[in-house]
Amino acid sequence: MVEGFGFDDHLLPNLLWTMLRDARLNEALASSVRAVTDAADGRTPQVPPQLHQQIEAEKQGEDSVMVQIWCADAPMPADPAWYWNAIQAARPSQPIFAALANNIQPCAFWSPPLEPPTVVDNAVPALILQATGDNRTPYPHALALHQQMSGSRLITLTDTRIHMVLRPGLSTCILDTTNRYFGDGTFPAEDRTCAPTTPLE
Repeated sequence: MVEGFGFDDHLLPNLLWTMLRDARLNEALASSVRAVTDAADGRTPQVPPQLHQQIEAEKQGEDSVMVQIWCADAPMPADPAWYWNAIQAARPSQPIFAALANNIQPCAFWSPPLEPPTVVDNAVPALILQATGDNRTPYPHALALHQQMSGSRLITLTDTRIHMVLRPGLSTCILDTTNRYFGDGTFPAEDRTCAPTTPLE
């Protein structure tokens, strides 16, 4: 137990997955795993702020709101065997996260969404910002959205494991491009590839 909260074989992978969203959290992730390990071994853990935040989010049901959003996107298979097969197929490439990422969710037991799926097909001059190493929103999804939004520009942050790239101190290239777009409407003439100002890993 850490701060009165128990990490079982389901929640521990979730803790890892949550902090792996940003390479700048590597030290906090290591400290969090150390704290959980110490607690399991009967020692008093030193709880880093990021682990405390994660525990509070779990206690307050933050994931329940996310499930409502996910379940409203599209209907999900109701057969548990479908998820078991998906987990087994993913294990070779996802030995730690296969079960977490492919397991059955409440959506399988909910009624299908009432609204039809949103069709994205326009030429709106929008910026799409995406990191190649985003483990929440895979880069191929950004490429697909970019194709569906024919008037968009894709601004790619290369070789960086991070979710959401519009962050202070991460990439001057990303910030300058975005600030010009929102500041005076300057729209890049073509897609752009950016690098982090300081390598994260």
